[in-house]
Amino acid sequence: MTKKFSALSLLCLAAPALANPWTSLVRPAKAVAKQAANPAAHLVRRVMVAGNGDMDACLSTSFVRNLKPGAYLSVRAGPDTRSKEIGHLRPGHAVWNCDSAGEWVGIVYRPDQRSQNEGIDCDLGPSDTARRAYRGDCRSGWVHGSYLLSLAG
Repeated sequence: MTKKFSALSLLCLAAPALANPWTSLVRPAKAVAKQAANPAAHLVRRVMVAGNGDMDACLSTSFVRNLKPGAYLSVRAGPDTRSKEIGHLRPGHAVWNCDSAGEWVGIVYRPDQRSQNEGIDCDLGPSDTARRAYRGDCRSGWVHGSYLLSLAG
């Protein structure tokens, strides 16, 4: 009876693949293994700028606040804590607020900036163009909005 149960179990497990032999071509085992090894790989979202008519390419600026002494704010590849950390900011660091997703803010920032007094000199491109992913000379990413205090906009 054990052999019948095992054979029946294998048949039940293999039935979906037998019904659609192309399944392995749609999602190769290597891709599934790679995604399992890096579950945050699919949590990437580019920061979008422009598309605001005659307004600025990014609508406002903010600076980092509400951090414990010695702490930093993680900049992530997407608007989710599971997204890969791609940078970090210290208190007082100024950023452009360019995009949003719920409580998350898509920012553009200069990594070597130390305070909001220095301004934010990033090439945001023309504001009167269609919405597009940021491609300028600064960095971009996502931070939780609760750590930003609006300066202007």
